[in-house]
Amino acid sequence: MDTEPIEEIVERESDHTKTVRYAPVGDPKSWYTGEPYISFSLIPSGSSYIGLRVKWILPSQEASTVTPDYDGAGFLPSSVLEFVAF
Repeated sequence: MDTEPIEEIVERESDHTKTVRYAPVGDPKSWYTGEPYISFSLIPSGSSYIGLRVKWILPSQEASTVTPDYDGAGFLPSSVLEFVAF
Protein backbone atom coordinates (compact mmCIF):
# COMPACT_ATOMS: atom_id res chain seq x y z
CA MET A 1 0.00 0.00 0.00
CA ASP A 2 1.26 3.46 -0.90
CA THR A 3 1.59 5.49 2.30
CA GLU A 4 2.31 8.87 0.71
CA PRO A 5 -0.31 11.49 1.64
CA ILE A 6 -3.04 12.25 -0.88
CA GLU A 7 -3.21 16.00 -1.54
CA GLU A 8 -6.01 17.78 -3.33
CA ILE A 9 -7.27 21.36 -3.77
CA VAL A 10 -11.05 21.53 -3.46
CA GLU A 11 -13.40 24.39 -4.36
CA ARG A 12 -16.59 25.36 -2.54
CA GLU A 13 -19.58 24.08 -4.52
CA SER A 14 -22.68 24.41 -2.34
CA ASP A 15 -23.76 25.23 1.19
CA HIS A 16 -26.08 22.89 3.06
CA THR A 17 -27.69 22.97 6.52
CA LYS A 18 -24.56 22.14 8.53
CA THR A 19 -21.95 21.46 5.87
CA VAL A 20 -20.35 22.78 2.70
CA ARG A 21 -19.82 20.53 -0.31
CA TYR A 22 -16.43 20.94 -1.96
CA ALA A 23 -15.26 19.47 -5.28
CA PRO A 24 -11.68 18.84 -6.37
CA VAL A 25 -10.29 21.34 -8.89
CA GLY A 26 -9.56 20.06 -12.40
CA ASP A 27 -10.62 17.16 -14.57
CA PRO A 28 -12.76 14.68 -12.58
CA LYS A 29 -10.73 11.82 -14.09
CA SER A 30 -7.66 13.10 -12.23
CA TRP A 31 -9.31 13.49 -8.80
CA TYR A 32 -7.78 11.57 -5.89
CA THR A 33 -10.77 12.23 -3.63
CA GLY A 34 -14.50 12.52 -4.02
CA GLU A 35 -16.54 15.60 -3.14
CA PRO A 36 -16.25 16.02 0.63
CA TYR A 37 -18.90 17.59 2.83
CA ILE A 38 -17.14 19.61 5.54
CA SER A 39 -18.82 21.00 8.65
CA PHE A 40 -19.18 24.79 8.80
CA SER A 41 -17.50 24.69 12.21
CA LEU A 42 -14.25 23.47 10.61
CA ILE A 43 -14.09 26.03 7.80
CA PRO A 44 -12.74 29.56 8.22
CA SER A 45 -15.41 32.04 7.13
CA GLY A 46 -15.56 32.71 3.41
CA SER A 47 -13.11 29.98 2.33
CA SER A 48 -13.64 29.31 -1.38
CA TYR A 49 -10.79 26.82 -1.64
CA ILE A 50 -9.32 24.32 0.81
CA GLY A 51 -6.21 22.19 0.51
CA LEU A 52 -6.83 18.63 1.72
CA ARG A 53 -4.16 16.19 2.84
CA VAL A 54 -5.06 12.62 3.78
CA LYS A 55 -2.30 10.69 5.51
CA TRP A 56 -2.71 6.95 6.04
CA ILE A 57 -1.70 5.50 9.40
CA LEU A 58 -0.88 1.81 9.12
CA PRO A 59 -1.31 -0.68 11.98
CA SER A 60 2.47 -0.90 12.37
CA GLN A 61 2.64 2.88 12.89
CA GLU A 62 -0.01 3.27 15.56
CA ALA A 63 -2.12 0.34 16.71
CA SER A 64 -4.68 2.52 18.49
CA THR A 65 -5.85 4.06 15.19
CA VAL A 66 -6.72 0.76 13.51
CA THR A 67 -10.40 -0.01 13.10
CA PRO A 68 -11.92 -3.40 12.29
CA ASP A 69 -13.31 -3.83 8.80
CA TYR A 70 -17.03 -4.39 8.24
CA ASP A 71 -17.05 -8.15 8.78
CA GLY A 72 -14.61 -8.08 11.69
CA ALA A 73 -12.20 -10.41 9.89
CA GLY A 74 -9.33 -7.97 9.47
CA PHE A 75 -8.21 -4.41 9.86
CA LEU A 76 -8.25 -1.37 7.66
CA PRO A 77 -5.77 1.48 7.92
CA SER A 78 -6.98 4.66 9.58
CA SER A 79 -6.31 8.09 8.18
CA VAL A 80 -5.65 11.61 9.35
CA LEU A 81 -7.20 14.47 7.40
CA GLU A 82 -5.67 17.93 7.48
CA PHE A 83 -6.97 20.92 5.59
CA VAL A 84 -5.85 24.49 4.99
CA ALA A 85 -8.26 27.17 3.82
CA PHE A 86 -7.17 29.97 1.49
